[in-house]
Amino acid sequence: MLFCEKIRQINRKRNYFIKKLKYNANLYLAAKRWNYHCKEFPLDKTRTILLLRNDGKIGDAIISTCMLKTLCDAGYKIDILANEENSFIFSNNPYVRNLYLTNTGSIKHQSKFESHIPENILYILKENAYDLLIDTGVWDTALYMPKLISEIKPKQTLGFNKPTWLKQYTTNINFNYHDKHITGIYRHIIEKLNITIERHLEYDVYYPQSILDDMRTSSFFVNQQKNILINPYASHDDRSLSETQISEIIKGLSSTGDNIIVLDYKKSLTKSDYPHAKLLYTPTLYHVMAAVFLSDLVITPDTSLVHISAMYNKKLIGIYRDVSKNNLLWGPGYKNGHQIFSAHHRLYQDMSVIKKVIELKKALI
Repeated sequence: MLFCEKIRQINRKRNYFIKKLKYNANLYLAAKRWNYHCKEFPLDKTRTILLLRNDGKIGDAIISTCMLKTLCDAGYKIDILANEENSFIFSNNPYVRNLYLTNTGSIKHQSKFESHIPENILYILKENAYDLLIDTGVWDTALYMPKLISEIKPKQTLGFNKPTWLKQYTTNINFNYHDKHITGIYRHIIEKLNITIERHLEYDVYYPQSILDDMRTSSFFVNQQKNILINPYASHDDRSLSETQISEIIKGLSSTGDNIIVLDYKKSLTKSDYPHAKLLYTPTLYHVMAAVFLSDLVITPDTSLVHISAMYNKKLIGIYRDVSKNNLLWGPGYKNGHQIFSAHHRLYQDMSVIKKVIELKKALI
């Protein structure tokens, strides 16, 4: 068995090496083919910015809102290129001048040179003649980026951890993601623009007041008890809680007389299985945000909910797989945010999570 596992480890490492080699070769070819050089333009003269958020990632989109007010207050005009899947994070933000949308195909970018951005949007982006294009990716650069930069033709481009031969980026910031929180990216951007940071960088998402009003007047949240919100789902099933874990956590928490609400936006749970909790269906993430706002404690394995909890400074128990490079980078990043860790790759198999959640809850509320 040990020999077979060793062979599998060697194969995984070999496959990763070959995949990385092919990726680097493709990116190098793209850089040579679309070899656009930005104009000589001082970064401190920047006034118009295009922020790329067309990856479709919701959590990353929430985090990127932390610098919008600071940039806007400093006189910058900010446009955002988003994906249909995450555009709602920016759609009501008063600090965004223009929001442009691409389609869902663009999230499958790592094996393609095409950005899937509609031609009419590309034309507008080029005509806007941006002073600065910002790419916040700290890992692999999308293969379509050299072509996209050559199509938009910004005066300057800013990126993170780019190879020295990728000349399409005029400003490259080395970001050590092993010992910094993800908001450090946006601090670097602000500092690079010589802006004094006079406030704590806070996530900033806006949604209709009517959604919060409806949630507040519903029967799910009460004033007489502590409201504990449990989200069992993560973006990947391996990191989601099992029904057994949900049930046992509820049993452990219900003895204190708290009001327990379980988010069930997948409609996969049955009320009779959880007699001591309320199942809340939320049709949009705006409704999830309203639920978090009205809660006293949030329990979740999903980092998007961690970021939403941080936005409202809510007491939080974030359930993480113990992966050293992620624990700080994608951690809560605020005083009321707490983490528990699991050594299991499949979180739903780790029953020790139940006791950890119950014990930490006792210390928080």
